[in-house]
Amino acid sequence: MIKVIAFLILSNPFICFADEWTPSDTAMEILYSGLHIADWNQTLQILDAEGHKEANKILGEYPSKDQVNLYFAGTLWSHYYIANKLSQPYRAFWQMFWMNIQYNAIKHNKGRGLRMNFKF
Repeated sequence: MIKVIAFLILSNPFICFADEWTPSDTAMEILYSGLHIADWNQTLQILDAEGHKEANKILGEYPSKDQVNLYFAGTLWSHYYIANKLSQPYRAFWQMFWMNIQYNAIKHNKGRGLRMNFKF
């Protein structure tokens, strides 16, 4: 589904002439990236949590650590790539839409007992 949406956005000649990247765009992309990384962290915790299943249909209920890392690294990069190709107001909509998705995923995971637990 994400690939289809990205293709439709990027193939539309009316919106793919990107405007100059602004400090506001940078701030929104940093915020999105922070939320994305938080969700990534919680998803990795699901792998070790007894009784938890992943809700992301793309990853499946029991993804491997490699699948999770590849998915989140790829979607983090592709989010920036698509945002960089969009002009305003589509760029701001794209960023805010996905920040909302990430926020709700983190909130859902927190309700399931998952927390922020970064291990280096």
